[in-house]
Amino acid sequence: MGRKNRAKQNDEDYFASLGAPVAAPEPAAEEEDEEALYQKELAKAKAKEEKRLKAEREKREKEATAERARLMMEKRSRKKKGADDDDDAAAPEPAAAPEPAAEAAAMPAAAAATPAALSPLTKVLVFLRPYSAEAGGGGGGVLARIFAALWALLSFAAGAAAVDAADAALRLANPDAAAKMDAEDERKRTTMLFCPETGSWFPRDYAQRGNAALRVAEDGQLERWVKNLKTKSKDAGAWTKVRDGDGWASAPAHLGTRDEDLADGDVQFFAAFDGRAFECTAWIASHLCSGAAAKELGAVDGAKPVFAVAFDDVDGLVATMPRRVLDLLNRKSGGEVDKGKKAPKEKLSRADKKAKKQAYGR
Repeated sequence: MGRKNRAKQNDEDYFASLGAPVAAPEPAAEEEDEEALYQKELAKAKAKEEKRLKAEREKREKEATAERARLMMEKRSRKKKGADDDDDAAAPEPAAAPEPAAEAAAMPAAAAATPAALSPLTKVLVFLRPYSAEAGGGGGGVLARIFAALWALLSFAAGAAAVDAADAALRLANPDAAAKMDAEDERKRTTMLFCPETGSWFPRDYAQRGNAALRVAEDGQLERWVKNLKTKSKDAGAWTKVRDGDGWASAPAHLGTRDEDLADGDVQFFAAFDGRAFECTAWIASHLCSGAAAKELGAVDGAKPVFAVAFDDVDGLVATMPRRVLDLLNRKSGGEVDKGKKAPKEKLSRADKKAKKQAYGR
């Protein structure tokens, strides 16, 4: 090919190249990768922030629970020492109270120094406390049972003050064990019965199968059977409504039997709370009233309640006897009657009334 033809070919190739489409870069794949990476980092940051907020919330709840439990322990300690009506005993409370959980968390150095000031016996109690029944028992192994027995023995010998100090130190040293203690204490308060005299817990027996002196009416109202005290007939009686808070003595296996003909073991105690009735004979007999005393009062399956129950924030359900019942019991047992309230009038038989009239010359 001559020089002239080659030049012409080159020109044609040049002008043809000007009209040819140019291949553009493909950034779509790179943009998609960057967007996915950004979304991943965003999700990771969001999860981290949620985790931080959850940890802070759990920390605040744990601190609030610890503070609430500390206040409950202080109230129970004051109840045991009779400090509710003693102004002098209530004065040193600010100095004896442990620091709030929020201040303890803000000053870890002071919290770490607190266990060092404990006595050797209290330090042993702090070690054994997680193995107590209130903290879950620490497992079912042989060593755990030995530690639980040691705790029961040493805590009884050390006294309430040393136990309270050990509990306060344990809340700083072992929050998990303290949380278990709080949960167990809450369970007992809401499902069991506490005796302030012995410090023991008694069950609430809701099983009322075979209790002929208790029934549920058609409208769902609890009713109990009461004797007709105006007649000697064993079949005479009536049903009366039971209110929340009522507590009464009953002999379900001996309906209609006169109180003086009952054995002490025939008398049981029942109470109603939250629309349910439960048997609590051992609890009431431990600190409030015995079966013999209920017979002496003539209150077995009587029309009026013998005691009342109410919920306390520290001890759960608490039982109290009305003043009229206490005065009547004191009169029958030869004790002193409270002068602040008139004693109940003694019921006389027809013969006694007739003899009294004759003594007055009528």
